[in-house]
Amino acid sequence: REAPEAPATARPFYRLEDATFVRETLNGWDAASKDIVVVGGGYTGVELACNLKRKRPGDAVTLWDRGDALVPNAAPGNRAAAAKALEAAGVAVKLEAAYDGADADLVMWTAGSRLPSSK
Repeated sequence: REAPEAPATARPFYRLEDATFVRETLNGWDAASKDIVVVGGGYTGVELACNLKRKRPGDAVTLWDRGDALVPNAAPGNRAAAAKALEAAGVAVKLEAAYDGADADLVMWTAGSRLPSSK
């Protein structure tokens, strides 16, 4: 399926520099609850969402994916394990839903490679 286009406020999560950005952002936040969005239900998105929730358990972390299953190319057992990990971490999951661009303190984009153009 075609990767959706990310909103301009989304930050990609593909490289070491992106992980460094996340760490520095989280370290710079106060203790007030934040809204965090991860777009993309593949392995990277699932892992990122779980780790963000573990790092900041008081924050609302939501994983969005347009597909009907997490890690869709994985074996059924791996898909079930991903769902179980997200549930155990307390991550909200929205499947069959394109990210609507709602306000969030942090939006991390792991869905495909179609990022906002730099026009």
